[in-house]
Amino acid sequence: MHGPTRRAGSVASVRRIKNVSRLAKTVMERTNHVMIVGDGARRFGVAEGFEEMNLLTEHSRKIWLAWKPKRVLTGGPARTARNGKSMLRRCSITMREKIAYAMRVHHMPANWHDQLAWR
Repeated sequence: MHGPTRRAGSVASVRRIKNVSRLAKTVMERTNHVMIVGDGARRFGVAEGFEEMNLLTEHSRKIWLAWKPKRVLTGGPARTARNGKSMLRRCSITMREKIAYAMRVHHMPANWHDQLAWR
């Protein structure tokens, strides 16, 4: 956002463009739009001279490959199982595992999570 002129520019869900902050500034400077999203933002960036590139490094690819099977199994809060029951319970198990890990790493007291609403 440019304070004196009160202009703003932003992008969201942009793929294959490395410097999205510069792209957002270009949106502010060269268009009347406040936000451009998705493939339209990518096409705008390419038209403005931004280079398209593969942003997935080998390290992040390995992390993603390790994460992917877990995500398929746990689903998400909005997904439902084939029998119609919510998969939120499965997702909560994963959340509990994350909390247990955070407690080990950050040396948190064992009973702090009793006050959480999702329990």
